[in-house]
Amino acid sequence: MTFAVLGILYFARYTTIKSGSDEILFFNPFTIDEVGFRDNYETAIAYIKKGDNSTARKYFEKAIKYRGSHNERVRENIYSDGNGLWEYKQDKLLKFSHCYENLGMLDSAMTCLEPALYNFERYHFPTEDQFFRIAIEKYGKDEVINELVLALAHIQEIDCFMCMDYYIEFKGIKVGLDINDIEVDKNELFEKLKKKYCDQQSI
Repeated sequence: MTFAVLGILYFARYTTIKSGSDEILFFNPFTIDEVGFRDNYETAIAYIKKGDNSTARKYFEKAIKYRGSHNERVRENIYSDGNGLWEYKQDKLLKFSHCYENLGMLDSAMTCLEPALYNFERYHFPTEDQFFRIAIEKYGKDEVINELVLALAHIQEIDCFMCMDYYIEFKGIKVGLDINDIEVDKNELFEKLKKKYCDQQSI
């Protein structure tokens, strides 16, 4: 009887139904889950605000273990493209980026944002600001400006669902542009991006 009750409780807590289907998804109760990830992240932020960076780092390290985990993949499968998937992903990617940044892993802090940088839902989240702020911190403003000049010489079109119309590559990372950007003069576009990504950024 006890095992039956425990089985029911496990099923209720660690399983869910995939959106738009009857597929049952199973979470791993022995590794960090979505709640644990967000709790650790918020705790780390609280310690940062108190000036206790050492303790904050421990919680950022715990939080980032969620990235690429079984439970993260299962959680993402709950959503569908029309049911909050990209809003969820962008918020999560920003938090991953903040974790990496506070752990001193600036390359990872930038690259983990890439899917959000060319998705058209990015306008609802400060993913670009986060990306270029870290880029300036890592490379310096002059190199970021030079990289933008090089990138604008090779604007490419994207053909995928939920994406921007075009993109440039910044240090090998795709950054989306929309059709309104493409229809202006290259020099004008450069000045617009320089002002947006560099001149208004502070470290």
